[in-house]
Amino acid sequence: MLYPTLAGLARPLFGADGVAWAMAGLNVLAFGVGAGATAVVARQHGASALWGLAFPLNPGVLFELHIDGGGALALAALMVGVAALKRQSPWPAALAFIAAVLAREVMMLSVLGLAIAKWVGPVSRRLKIALAPFAAAVLWRIYVEIRLGDLPGGRAVQEIGLPLKGFVGAFERWLEDPDLSMVLGVFYLLASLVMISRALRLRTVLELPAAGFALLAPLLTELVWLQYFDISRALSPIPTFLALSLAVSISAPGDRGTAADEPVDVTSRRRFDAADGR
Repeated sequence: MLYPTLAGLARPLFGADGVAWAMAGLNVLAFGVGAGATAVVARQHGASALWGLAFPLNPGVLFELHIDGGGALALAALMVGVAALKRQSPWPAALAFIAAVLAREVMMLSVLGLAIAKWVGPVSRRLKIALAPFAAAVLWRIYVEIRLGDLPGGRAVQEIGLPLKGFVGAFERWLEDPDLSMVLGVFYLLASLVMISRALRLRTVLELPAAGFALLAPLLTELVWLQYFDISRALSPIPTFLALSLAVSISAPGDRGTAADEPVDVTSRRRFDAADGR
């Protein structure tokens, strides 16, 4: 709901055309904020800020921009939250994660992954990070049910099915008419497997936010796998976090799992800087 709500703020001043322009403007802004936050995360873990390009070059983000979807805003908010995890207070990160979940509910998978990642902090901090977005999503659902509960239910499209059944069905159709969907489909399946492997081995904030999506990938149905823009958007966190995870491993081999993932005690840092004359 976050994306249309923010875009709708333009209606009182600029009418329906203003809403359309606001939708495009929000996604352009999300591109910039997401790239900046991704660059910050890369620098926090010892990689070049140029890896911030892993956000705007993500195929799923590009397709969200093309269709005016809310996925770019959701992923940008998620990256802001990951960058904010270095702060001593958990609330800046929690607020960013609330925005991510309200923009796209499935981002709760990333939030849960972050809540169990290494060096995020004590249990109280992990609970705040996980429970605040969950509570926001529940409250929004209750509000929707109260306002729209009399509408007929049901889903037009089924997204979840038996493991790999959807991919196999899509692959058989790709063989009949190979195109970009086949290339990206195979890429996302392989990337999901690599992401799962790295998440199990490293368990840091650079892998676990995408691990839930990687586990979800084999369960997606043929309708999702069949079109490159659908599968790219469904699994959008994977390319960005996989790029960051690999970049940090290349930039600082053998240095994963250090205090780089720990939250910074801002008060202690200021005292240290003052004592050092800075």
